[in-house]
Amino acid sequence: MEERTKKLVFAALDMDASVTDSEKQAIRRVMSGTQRAVIITAKAVCEQLGITRRTLCNWEKAGVISGRRMSCRKIRFNQEEVTRLLTEGMEIKKEA
Repeated sequence: MEERTKKLVFAALDMDASVTDSEKQAIRRVMSGTQRAVIITAKAVCEQLGITRRTLCNWEKAGVISGRRMSCRKIRFNQEEVTRLLTEGMEIKKEA
């Protein structure tokens, strides 16, 4: 997003009395690209998607969802990806 556009949006936010300070801060973080990803455990992913741990492992191997290895036993997932799976459904990425 262009810097000029960001400045205009920030100015409009400052003038709008219906937007709370916390909402303004959240919008500024998103627009500046400093929003941190929410990382969740495999157990939380399984609960949200209603799947077993084995299915989650198979989906990770198939490229449906990507995990971040913390150690040989611990793996974490991005909440955005889980939300995307819930809303858009599953799309298997096939290797060439």
